Amino acid sequence: MAEPRHHRRQAASQFSEFGKRNLRWQNRTLEEIAEEVEAQAMPLPSYLIARADARLSDAQGERLIAWTKDLRRLLKEQHPEERIEPER
Repeated sequence: MAEPRHHRRQAASQFSEFGKRNLRWQNRTLEEIAEEVEAQAMPLPSYLIARADARLSDAQGERLIAWTKDLRRLLKEQHPEERIEPER
């Protein structure tokens, strides 16, 4: 059973645990982070109520998306034997 997206985001935000998860999960979580930032759904609106300064500028969002793409590429390069991408 797939984890709800908010659980993935919560786990992804705990980067000390991130590397302990399997590569497919890491890859998909990074992909979802980029999707959420692109959709301007991250940070969560409820979080922004208390922390308006957490709102990402366009430049910050672009950097975060680029970072997730770079990290996904590195995962694939460092683990070519692993099937990281899910079948679609």
